[in-house]
Amino acid sequence: MTNFSSPLDLGARFTSKFSKSRKLFGKVAAHLGDDWASKTPGAKVPVYAVADGTVEAAGVGVLAQHSGQIVVIDHGVVGGDRTKTNYGHLSRIDVRNGQKVVAGQQIGLMGATGNVTGVHLHLGVRFNGTFYSSKTWLETKGIVVGKTAPRKVTTEPAKPAPSKPTSTSKHVKSILTIQKPLNAMGYSI
Repeated sequence: MTNFSSPLDLGARFTSKFSKSRKLFGKVAAHLGDDWASKTPGAKVPVYAVADGTVEAAGVGVLAQHSGQIVVIDHGVVGGDRTKTNYGHLSRIDVRNGQKVVAGQQIGLMGATGNVTGVHLHLGVRFNGTFYSSKTWLETKGIVVGKTAPRKVTTEPAKPAPSKPTSTSKHVKSILTIQKPLNAMGYSI
């Protein structure tokens, strides 16, 4: 079963809705995603993966007609549909192509890269290649961005580093005992 998560922390504000056709700067254009801003205007807050998947692409210009730094995640088949999400206008990307991610894992920071009017997250979702409202889709999963906390991700504890000899080992103490007097007499080893 796939896990799901909010892409943003509590308090995020919905700022612009999905539209296949709307007027933008006097031209008819599509807005193939939904936008959210952080609780604090202009803050570059963490952005989280909304579901388990694999990073298909990360960087600038990876999705036609979208600008700025973007991460695209392939979630495989969810509910009978090939599902992909894209996270646009990021200020920083924390994942790489081919990386496996889990719902709630930080994938970057909200930003204002590309054609934008301010810092925000543009979240798009595609089923079998066709864009739909990410806001509506997440709500069917019980997630209301800004009111549902991101899923907590548990990570395995770091493995201890291999032990190294320390200066307190018996062998090192013997060498230092001999080396100090030799150094005092002008000899070096």
